[in-house]
Formats: sequence, structure tokens, C-alpha cells
Amino acid sequence: MAKQVWRVKLVAELRPGVITETELARIERPKQATLADLGLTLAEAKQLTAALQAEIMPAQMMGRRETP
Repeated sequence: MAKQVWRVKLVAELRPGVITETELARIERPKQATLADLGLTLAEAKQLTAALQAEIMPAQMMGRRETP
């Protein structure tokens, strides 16, 4: 069965000209989606938020340490 795939990526430029790309989530749905398949599930939304926080928080903390 055919499916639709979305990849959610975070692109960060923490220093000028230095870009990193991290895949946070991969979401798959059947091509013939039902109403129940639309949007994100609560579990997917929580997982995506947690993955985003796991990338952003450490970078922010490192930035605070580098600031005099």
C-alpha cells in the first residue's frame, strides 16, 4: 500500500555560516488516509516536542556559557 511520508527537520545556525540539520521525526500515513489519520496523534506531537527540546535546550545552555 502506498503511503505518504513527512520528515521534520531542525536546521540550526548556532555560529555564523555553520549549519546543522537534524531529523526530529518521520511521520507516515497511508495514502488513502481516514479522518483518524489526519494531523498528528497526541503521542507524535509529544515525541516531536521532546525531540525539539532535546536539540534546542543544550544549544541554548552552551550559548549562555559562551556569553561573558
